[in-house]
Amino acid sequence: MKVSIKVRYFVTEDETIGNEDLIIETENTLPDAIKTIEKVTGFPLSYKLNRGYGMLVNGRSYYLLQKEGFTLSEGDKVVILPKLGGG
Repeated sequence: MKVSIKVRYFVTEDETIGNEDLIIETENTLPDAIKTIEKVTGFPLSYKLNRGYGMLVNGRSYYLLQKEGFTLSEGDKVVILPKLGGG
């Protein structure tokens, strides 16, 4: 089932994607949404998620939702967060 979702990026300066939120149409599974986001933006999201970046769906962790078999609904909000570091 296709849904429209809102995507917002908070990434480092060297990974400029654009300042505006994106509205994309995708299948309602998280893996399909990731592939669609990558195709639309050219941003290697699946690679980044495997290297410390975060993704929230409606404020909930992508990693937890993925384990629950979550499906996206019309109007869901996805936020991509950069890898956080500290020392």
